Amino acid sequence: MTTNDFKNIEFFTEKEITDSGSHISMVQFVVIHKLDNVRRILGQPISILFNGLTSGNHKDPAHPAGLAVDFEVSGNTDYYMVFKACLTAGFWAIGIYWNGQAYSYHAGHDAEGYRFWAAVKAEPGAPEWTYCPLIVDPATLSLPHSA
Repeated sequence: MTTNDFKNIEFFTEKEITDSGSHISMVQFVVIHKLDNVRRILGQPISILFNGLTSGNHKDPAHPAGLAVDFEVSGNTDYYMVFKACLTAGFWAIGIYWNGQAYSYHAGHDAEGYRFWAAVKAEPGAPEWTYCPLIVDPATLSLPHSA
């Protein structure tokens, strides 16, 4: 992104990007534009997490490429509404994280196509995330038999 790109962004500032630990030049415009649309759809403030863009340790290579963002939503927005807003805005990779106290989200626009997952920590402050699919195939569920 460049400073000039922020003329086309309604809800995020250059300072918010740099305060996240990222360099503006490493962040792809398409990601912030889509995140801006998520904010518009939800009608709720969104905060980019520190090291949630191009800086920090990430498993997803889309982060250092400037094609993914980690964020949280202010207020009592249902995680399902955030998921739908991310899809509507055009994100392809969506992760929902629960750290024992609050939800956070990953939204990516990388070349790997559609991917959805959930992650949880065993307890607040635990160092590792446990990952699982966000969407489960009902054909693979084993349900208790009724008597």
